[in-house]
Amino acid sequence: MKNFNILYLDLPLLFDVETCIYTIALRNILHDKLIVNCFEYKDLLEKRISKEDIHLLFYSDFGYINYSDEFDDILKIYITIEDCMPNLNVGDYFISTCPDNLMGRNLTCPTFMYYCCLYRNLDNDVNKLYKEYDEDYLFNRKFASYIVSNNIFCDARRLELFDVLNSYEKVYAPAKAKHNCEFSDFLDNQYFDQLTEKRNFVKHFKFNLSLENTISPNYITEKIFDAFYNLTIPIYYGDPELSHKVFNEKSFIDATLLTSDELLDYVKEINEDKNKYLDMLFQPKINLEHTDYLLNIYNFLIHILNNPQKRMIKNGTHKRFMKEIYKLWINHKDEVIDVNNLF
Repeated sequence: MKNFNILYLDLPLLFDVETCIYTIALRNILHDKLIVNCFEYKDLLEKRISKEDIHLLFYSDFGYINYSDEFDDILKIYITIEDCMPNLNVGDYFISTCPDNLMGRNLTCPTFMYYCCLYRNLDNDVNKLYKEYDEDYLFNRKFASYIVSNNIFCDARRLELFDVLNSYEKVYAPAKAKHNCEFSDFLDNQYFDQLTEKRNFVKHFKFNLSLENTISPNYITEKIFDAFYNLTIPIYYGDPELSHKVFNEKSFIDATLLTSDELLDYVKEINEDKNKYLDMLFQPKINLEHTDYLLNIYNFLIHILNNPQKRMIKNGTHKRFMKEIYKLWINHKDEVIDVNNLF
């Protein structure tokens, strides 16, 4: 079989090109006709793949490599975990929180889908982790953690909530914002991986302030997932509508629609009552399966393969290989889109 080569550029932490939703979806779409291979920029530099052999490029807003003219001839799809309007002059297609479909070029999608492969077994994974700890330990941990570095380009409420809760009991903040402790105060080992360091720190606390940079539709990042995975109750600040659709509202404290006094009273109630705390801690987390969102991504990628149009400011069409994919799909009558086979 022929190869279908994907290039990923400018990616943040946690993103694995082999297990991400875009790779998995394309491998399901093309499974019996093409071999889907994944590459990163370092593979180009080390000559494991040439630019001419790349058929599709995914990029995010975590770098500047994607702006290079050398990639102008490759079909480019923008993916993001940020609440950013896609730059229409750089990409050809977009998966973003933008509410407009941009004439068929944008898929409006929650940002947490960027990480859906990492967290897809959330409830099962967390239930296994609970077995490692007894209830007394979980209830008697220190009060709350707050790991925030961005204290400038964010909603002011993200900073105010620290002060509200810290007035009740100490909230431990080892990062740049509200810094009052060090990671090493709670960790015996030195971690060179920031993610591992964060996760091992958060486990020492009953609550985690899981606060998005801003309140915006479809903007839910990894923060609330990380809190769940680290056996703590998220005090969440983010899109109130989507968060209640995706997560069991009994499993977290939603600070978005509460006044400071209301939030403080509610947190006190949970924090000081062992039964209420453990009941919330052990609640199932996921309220809505990712099926609809997965299927939307799946269908959007099929749409792109069927309509490989370069952005309107450019002339010409994409390389012949994309036209061959289109023919494959037109003639592939027996293919059934089954979201359960995505993983």
